[in-house]
Amino acid sequence: EIITSFKNCRRCAQPLGQPLHIGMFDFHVASMAGSISADLLELPVPQPPLLKMSEDAICLVGKQLRNPLQPSMFVSFASNCRAVREALHTELQELERLHNAARALCTQNNSTCSTIKDTDQLKWSSKKMGDIDCKVFAQIIASGAMAKLTFLDLSHNHISDMGLNLFSNELAMGALPQLKKLYLGSNQIADEGLKSFAEALGRGAITQLEVLDLCFNKLRDGFKSLSYTLAMGAVPQLTLLNLAKNRISDVSIATFADALGRGALSQLLRLDLDDNQISDIGLKSFVDALAMGVLLQLVELWLNRNQIGDAGLSSLSEALSMGALPRLQQLGLLCTNIRDNGLKAFAKSLGKGSLPKLTHLYLRSNQIASAGIQSFAEALAIGALASLQNLFLHTSGFIAEHPMNATQLKTACESRNILLALE
Repeated sequence: EIITSFKNCRRCAQPLGQPLHIGMFDFHVASMAGSISADLLELPVPQPPLLKMSEDAICLVGKQLRNPLQPSMFVSFASNCRAVREALHTELQELERLHNAARALCTQNNSTCSTIKDTDQLKWSSKKMGDIDCKVFAQIIASGAMAKLTFLDLSHNHISDMGLNLFSNELAMGALPQLKKLYLGSNQIADEGLKSFAEALGRGAITQLEVLDLCFNKLRDGFKSLSYTLAMGAVPQLTLLNLAKNRISDVSIATFADALGRGALSQLLRLDLDDNQISDIGLKSFVDALAMGVLLQLVELWLNRNQIGDAGLSSLSEALSMGALPRLQQLGLLCTNIRDNGLKAFAKSLGKGSLPKLTHLYLRSNQIASAGIQSFAEALAIGALASLQNLFLHTSGFIAEHPMNATQLKTACESRNILLALE
């Protein structure tokens, strides 16, 4: 009825030969009077004209044409006749308000409505966007105006839970079905916002997501909500998950480990858990999942600046001896509480052939002394870490305090052309 009304009402027709776009359909006004062809739909015999349509039907057409980035089609339709104009009066005012807000937001981000309306990449990082701006952006994507978006960067802004809630609500309605990379790092997102986001993922909002960056926020126990959603297989294609510089605790990591054990994130290549509140207890839960072979594709694992000690590293070493992380290339364990016993257990695991693909190992700023370094140097001397290229083990004053062990490690690295940073 909606489509054929355009056919039967001359006041709605465009000049002959001009395309007419209505929602997901593309129509073309033919040169023969009264005829119109459709790529996706066969039009039936003449239906009631536009003037006889109900107000609900007119509003439905208006909804299909409503685009805050390109309002001209809606305005043209609303201007056709008095009945349409009256039916869409409120909608027209709202669209005008939203279009002006969209223009202001685009100007703030050094963009224009015309440049972003068909883009598949939007890089609005470091633009001082707050929750009010996020509300406007949520209304824009709610109209379907940016359904082609695959890359979205909103990092380094001032978005808090309120802004993420509004954004997540529209995600849940399918506003960005093709999104593959989402960057929300360095904002002010806490647990409530993450819960809303997790709910949106749970509804199948962005099943094609490959990259999710939530670093430098205020996430704590809300991470459990995301873990529950991951366990449901909400983002099966995810390859990068960045959760660095949050407040994720052992309890949350245990829930995350359970999700991994259920097969979540089997395609993950990079996992960043730097600068959280993970201790040996939390790492043990995580390592138990690793021992099940759940992250066999992982290439990078970052655990820097956590509260990991000898017990945690020993647990990790046991899992590595069982074949966990066979493709890992970079491992970050700097600025933790690792001492000699932990490094000795690690070296023993490496001597058995663990981490054959590792190229970069970060162990600096720990509490490692002569016994740990000796064990590690001996492991390198017998061929451990066959692919290692860079070893970062520097600690202030180490060479002066342990000259013999430093020399032993240098010799082992030089014989294999490993770049060593010891001080």
